[in-house]
Amino acid sequence: MASSTLAVVLSSGGADAVPRRADPRCHTGAVPAVQIILSVLTLIAAGTSAFLVWRANTRATAQREQQARREEWWRRFQYATELALDLDNPHRSNVGVQLVRAMITSSLAGRDELLAADTVLDEVLAPGDTGSNEAEDHDGDHHSTEGD
Repeated sequence: MASSTLAVVLSSGGADAVPRRADPRCHTGAVPAVQIILSVLTLIAAGTSAFLVWRANTRATAQREQQARREEWWRRFQYATELALDLDNPHRSNVGVQLVRAMITSSLAGRDELLAADTVLDEVLAPGDTGSNEAEDHDGDHHSTEGD
């Protein structure tokens, strides 16, 4: 039946009405497949974007929290160092050394922090004798060539 797809639409002009062909998509009620595919792709893109934003935000928050913990570790290390280097008060110095030793076991202590802690402990436990001259002489022997 062609009459259902070729509906005549009359304009509100009465006898002057001009017949024209109606848009067949308006009467079928079916959504084109392209529109469905675009809607699904839009939904997938929105979901993916939301997930990526959430993931980036979670990582940034974790990184800020880790940095804050490391800063607090450093603040406590500075205090422990001040105690350890108080050579006028052996009790405070001993407490500082114990704190520094406890702090070097923390996972927050990186390589540079461990080197700083070793330096503090070496200075406190062997005051006046840093061993730098002996180490330089010893290193000089290792690096000398046979022709010298």
